[in-house]
Amino acid sequence: ASASRCSRIGQRDARLPCMGSTTEALIQVMLRATQTAGGAMQDVTQGFIRAVAELGRVAERLDRKQIGAFIAAIAEAKRVFLIGAGREGLSTRAFTMRLMHLGKEAHWIWDDTTPGIGAGDLLIATSGSGSIGHIDYVFDQAVAAGADTAVVTGDPSGVTAKKAKTLLFLPAAVYKGEAEVVP
Repeated sequence: ASASRCSRIGQRDARLPCMGSTTEALIQVMLRATQTAGGAMQDVTQGFIRAVAELGRVAERLDRKQIGAFIAAIAEAKRVFLIGAGREGLSTRAFTMRLMHLGKEAHWIWDDTTPGIGAGDLLIATSGSGSIGHIDYVFDQAVAAGADTAVVTGDPSGVTAKKAKTLLFLPAAVYKGEAEVVP
């Protein structure tokens, strides 16, 4: 990219190559924000403090019996299959990998190499609202194949959540959730 194009977005930091107006502008804003006294870094720090405090309030409200039942369901399963969508899906996919690291045979439902689910297996579905159509469909197929089920949700009144053999309610705000949760 030419120097004239880079100069159009304002003062350019000499340490950075010209990467295009949008990318460079974003990096410039971030650099300026970290260099202002207190300003943006204080906002970032306060944001982390608020997030950790919120997680603490959620953790305080977790049901120990539900946690125990969830752990037992995983331990007793021959194999664990996991499904989720959106942000819950991203976290669930990471949890799938962690189960594998712990030596548990675990599969992400949407992978091309995922084997068929059956008796002795456990399906863990994460569903913020407890009612997501395609997750409910996969849930019902797993039940029909003889698998046990667990649902991790922010709303235990959802369609899929109500059908779960094992339920883990995380009282955190979720999209379209109606349960009483940590704000």
